[in-house]
Amino acid sequence: MSEGAATYFGVNYVAKVSKGWDYKQKMRYKLDQARLAVKKGAKLQLYISQDQSNARGDNFAYDGGAWAVAYLANRKKSNKQVFTDYYKDIAELEWQWKKKGKKNYGWEASFKKHFGLTVSQFYKKFHRFMKQPVAKQMKILMTPGKK
Repeated sequence: MSEGAATYFGVNYVAKVSKGWDYKQKMRYKLDQARLAVKKGAKLQLYISQDQSNARGDNFAYDGGAWAVAYLANRKKSNKQVFTDYYKDIAELEWQWKKKGKKNYGWEASFKKHFGLTVSQFYKKFHRFMKQPVAKQMKILMTPGKK
């Protein structure tokens, strides 16, 4: 989520504030790169860090991650969940779960709260999404800057 969200946010923001910057073209390029990585066996759950992405020699943590965030935003029909709400709740939920003896669970709890899926469910659904036709994938993109 971190690299993908940063990439998605960057493309979204520049498209919102820059005239003549083709958002769909930039996201299509990222999709093409992500699709190539998936054909070579990439799965999002294997790209927890930049190092893992770099070790494979692709940018799936960024390109696939950006599409993962676009996918999640589309599920909620809002960028607000992926840009702010999810992140706001991580620390609070981490604290609550830590009191119950479960460490490093806040991000998963926030994920489920805001996206309606467990992380495991998301990985499966997103991997299936990455194998759909390009035209269907491109249809999920929302207008840059949409809340």
